[in-house]
Amino acid sequence: FQAEDGIRDVERSRGLGDVYKRQIWHLLEPHLKEDLEKRKKSTEEKEIIQDCLDYFKPKKETSDIQEVNYLPTNFLIKTTKGSGFKAKNKGIIISHIDNSSSKRHEFLHFIINPITEKMNLSPAQEKKIVAMASRKLVIDQKYGEHPKSLLNESLIRVYCGLVENKPLMNLENFKKLVDKLDAEQFKKIKREKKENFDKMGIKNLEDLKSKAEEYFEKNLKDELAEKVYQLYQNFNQEKQRNPNLTFEDYFLESYEKVLGL
Repeated sequence: FQAEDGIRDVERSRGLGDVYKRQIWHLLEPHLKEDLEKRKKSTEEKEIIQDCLDYFKPKKETSDIQEVNYLPTNFLIKTTKGSGFKAKNKGIIISHIDNSSSKRHEFLHFIINPITEKMNLSPAQEKKIVAMASRKLVIDQKYGEHPKSLLNESLIRVYCGLVENKPLMNLENFKKLVDKLDAEQFKKIKREKKENFDKMGIKNLEDLKSKAEEYFEKNLKDELAEKVYQLYQNFNQEKQRNPNLTFEDYFLESYEKVLGL
């Protein structure tokens, strides 16, 4: 892997012939220029990439990305959104400049996805992965019943959570979060989760508190993430005994046992 800034000057689109597009450009132009200047001065992207390389030790024959380019922020999408794609041996990432987690998440797809592609899953194992994943991941976030996609997301999200010191969501942590909500925060969540709340008859904050366990079990419980968390714990222990161990070698040898497949 060769980490590069991937910063390119943004050229103004020519011949748009549309006043609305020109107005949007004039609104976005100063933000894009500020974004480019920040990226030129920042070393965060390189540090994120290097940390991932040091931890996972990807094999060149598996993950053949040799160059990574982070494109300027798309200010028309949410800060939390990100995306990435591969062009030959180059990785292209779009993520908000202030969202370190997204930068890490999108880069990790270039490492994790090729590894899980080597898994030979039976139909029964595929069904089990889907069954273990949370409803939030399968339905709410529309990853669907695609075992390897679900596993990729879980591997990446759990790793990011570990690096960022975010506790794994369990019933105890969920109840603590609910207890800290105020009325305004509840209204915002209710708008976002209206369908789930309506199905369970949750109309106010007290309803959510009284049905916290039921809501967690139906919508947030993520057995797959719990098993992936344990997989990382085991990998960390093995790395202490064998510092040169690659994540790919450990994962492909142990995923059936650790994930209960």
